[in-house]
Amino acid sequence: MNIKDIIKLSQNEYANVAEDAICGEITGWVDSGSYALNALLSGSIFKGFPSNKIVGFIGVESTGKTFYTLAACKNFLEMNPNSVVVYFETENALTKEILSGRGIALDRFVHLPVATVQEFKNQALRIVDEKLKDKEELPILFVLDSLGNLSTNKEMEDSAAGSDTKDMTRAQIIKAAFRVLALKLGMANIPMIFTNHVYDKIGAGPYAGKEQGGGCLLAGTKIVMADKTLRNIEDVKIGEQVLTLNGNKEVLNRWNETNLDEPEPECFRITFDDGSVIECSENHKFMSTLNWVEANQLKEGDYVKIF
Repeated sequence: MNIKDIIKLSQNEYANVAEDAICGEITGWVDSGSYALNALLSGSIFKGFPSNKIVGFIGVESTGKTFYTLAACKNFLEMNPNSVVVYFETENALTKEILSGRGIALDRFVHLPVATVQEFKNQALRIVDEKLKDKEELPILFVLDSLGNLSTNKEMEDSAAGSDTKDMTRAQIIKAAFRVLALKLGMANIPMIFTNHVYDKIGAGPYAGKEQGGGCLLAGTKIVMADKTLRNIEDVKIGEQVLTLNGNKEVLNRWNETNLDEPEPECFRITFDDGSVIECSENHKFMSTLNWVEANQLKEGDYVKIF
């Protein structure tokens, strides 16, 4: 048996000897519309983002995520005269006037409104699978604007039934969708841009900074107030004082059902030797004996400081 026999036995039509080709190789570049952004993405002001990879434009509100995304769409259509942009939109913000004003060819721009992760995944996969099957040389650019605004089938069903219960499997559903799409988009040579929001983390010191969607603690988690009383985190109000390892701190921001951006973080249940339990995101920090440790790094037997 030789190396060609192995490839034949795999029955994988995309298999190759690495010396010849690898499906993950970057086959080209798409100009982002900004020399600075091109340099950040590729190391060259004349390149941009790969033509067969997924790229995320992630930042706070009104920082130009959609602006740069539409610039990339315009450049992609101009670089490829027979190309098509497939734009999955979740925010109902685009108009023909906006697209025309950016110089985008409307006759090669497909607008697909989607509400759930499942809708986006299924529609995207049908397009990718057809392109793989037909072997067409039609250049396609996928855009998802924005990831954070996608719901799930369960959330939609719960909402229709009058329930405010959050779908705690949403993060896993998103990860599963992107696992499948990342490979197939690469094989089909389809680049994809997605946008998402970030928000300020709650707290001071080690909790300062930005994070992409989601909070740190689940509803029902007890928070120690400045007067040493306990209160559910969802009942803590902006302006109130809470007790932290750095003393009393004023609450400057909080999440709730209406402003919690997505995707939700993976959740961990941490059980302590006194029977107390904390349910939190994977990147929620605990003070160990030496330094701050994220929940996903804690091991059985570790010691942490809690109130």
